[in-house]
Amino acid sequence: MADATLSEVTDRILQKLYVLPGGQTAEAEDSVLVQDVIVSVNEELRDDELCYWSDAAFPKSIKEAFCDYVCCRLTGDYPSEKNLAKYGGEANRIGYKRILASLCESRERIDKPTKAVFY
Repeated sequence: MADATLSEVTDRILQKLYVLPGGQTAEAEDSVLVQDVIVSVNEELRDDELCYWSDAAFPKSIKEAFCDYVCCRLTGDYPSEKNLAKYGGEANRIGYKRILASLCESRERIDKPTKAVFY
């Protein structure tokens, strides 16, 4: 499983929110804000038994859906018309969470020991 780093995910979220042009890295203030929300979202997803990754490495298979869901939580901090239209409101948040949940539920959990079967 190839992973995306925390800084890659942070930059991607800020790009989706039209704060960061492509190819640039985030400023410290924006990075701290986004990373705090990422930790909060990961804890929420762990409570829902959906999060199977660490806070610092994200499976690339869920990266875009995860970024969209985090963007929903950041529209209050970056309230442009585009952001509110795409990520604002409860219906959008629920929709993006469902997409993320469908990707996560199909993954085998790695936090449980495996039992070897010999033939």
